[in-house]
Amino acid sequence: MPEPRLLVRGATAVLPAGLRRADVLIEGDRVVEVGDVLADGAQVLDASGMTVGPGFIDVHVHGGGGHSFFTTDASRVEAYCDWAPRNGVT
Repeated sequence: MPEPRLLVRGATAVLPAGLRRADVLIEGDRVVEVGDVLADGAQVLDASGMTVGPGFIDVHVHGGGGHSFFTTDASRVEAYCDWAPRNGVT
């Protein structure tokens, strides 16, 4: 089965050279192309007025956003798992 394709259109992209308007083509779980007005048969997500950038991987974390891993309460860990992706941690 082919990987699902998503075209994020019209976002302000955070790129090594700085910020610029760009489209981002995603196949499955990978970004495969970033460019000006990409044309593709993918599902389109209008990201006008939004900013897209890389997600950051935190390899050593004790929690964040007021959520601590020093607990035996699963709901505290779940709260962190909800918070992290909304704040740039993939």
